[in-house]
Amino acid sequence: MASMARTINPFHPAFGAPPPVLIGREDVLTDVRDGLLEGAGSEYRANKVIGPRGVGKTVVLEAAADIAREEGWVVVNVTAGEGMLDEILELANHRTAHLRNKRTRAVTQVGIGPVSLGLAKPESEQLPGWRVQMEQVLDELEHYGTGGMLPP
Repeated sequence: MASMARTINPFHPAFGAPPPVLIGREDVLTDVRDGLLEGAGSEYRANKVIGPRGVGKTVVLEAAADIAREEGWVVVNVTAGEGMLDEILELANHRTAHLRNKRTRAVTQVGIGPVSLGLAKPESEQLPGWRVQMEQVLDELEHYGTGGMLPP
């Protein structure tokens, strides 16, 4: 009996790994690139990726993130859920720290077992809300030609 060589099917699901070939998504990815290049007000700035499980939504989003990186954008990937906005801000700060003014953080609470000692920051040093902090990050990034904007 002769052995037959097996060919790899590029359309076989490989959960957690991108397919070797991304077919049929060129229009969506072109829209993503056009939206990034055209800037604020572009009709291609907002995209919705929907479909049943396993059709490649995450793969398309990862390809879109790659395009954004190629165009000089800072990309953060998060999962929707509680704490998502804080995670976006934390990742944006982390991934852009080398570009932006470095801010020092002070320890405000120390604890051992059930006993802790906390020092409150004066009101003038309290961090602003999420939206203000994110706008500060984006304003600083604008100087480097990367980033984006929050809607009004």
